[in-house]
Amino acid sequence: MARKKFFGMNKLNDDYNWILEYPDYHLWQTKDIINQGQQFFLKKYSIHDGKIEANIHPSQRLIYEFVLKKYPRTVYEVGFGYANHLINIHKILEGKVKLAGCELLQEQYDNAKKFHDIDKYGIDFTIGDFLEIEIKDKYELVYSNTVLMHMSEKRAQLSIEKMCHISSKYILILDGKLPIDNPVEFCRQFGIVKEYEEYWKIWSDNRTVPMLITKE
Repeated sequence: MARKKFFGMNKLNDDYNWILEYPDYHLWQTKDIINQGQQFFLKKYSIHDGKIEANIHPSQRLIYEFVLKKYPRTVYEVGFGYANHLINIHKILEGKVKLAGCELLQEQYDNAKKFHDIDKYGIDFTIGDFLEIEIKDKYELVYSNTVLMHMSEKRAQLSIEKMCHISSKYILILDGKLPIDNPVEFCRQFGIVKEYEEYWKIWSDNRTVPMLITKE
C-alpha cells in the first residue's frame, strides 16, 4: 500500500511560481507528449537485450534502460508528478524494488491517484519541499526529470547536493536546461560524471545533456 507523508512548506526562493503555474504546465506537457503518440504510462512495450521497445520520450528511455542495466534495489524520485516513472519502474523490475519519491504539490499527488491505482505499488510518497523534508534512508538510484530546471541556481545546487547525500550509488539528472553555470564541473565534486548525449539529440544545443553521477 502506498504511504504518504506531508511536510509544511515555507515560501520558496525560486523565480518560478510552482503553486500557480506548474499544474497547468505539466498537464500541457502530458497532453502534448500523448498527442505525439508517446506514452507516459507504459502500456504497450517489450524488453529486448536491455532495451525498451516502446514509443516513449528519450528521458524516459534513459531512466528505464538505466534501471534495466543496473537493477537498483532502491529508487528515489525528486518530483514524482503523476508517479508515472515510479510505477513504470515497478513494472519493468517486476516489483523487485523499493520505490519512494517526493512531490511539492498536493494537486500532482491527487492527479496521480486519479490516473493510477497507486496504493497497490507500495510506493513511499512524501508531499513537501525536497530541501525541507527529512530523508533517513539511502537509495541506490536517486533521479530527477525536468524538475531542477525550474529552480533558482542556489536551490538547484542544493538539490543536487542532497540527491548525492541520500544516494548510495547513482544520481541521474535529466533536465531541459539546468540553471547552473558549467553543471558538469559542479557535479564532478560529488563523483564521476557521465553525459548521455545519445539520448538528447532531439533537443537544441542549449539544452543540458542528461548526466549520471556515480559516487566514488
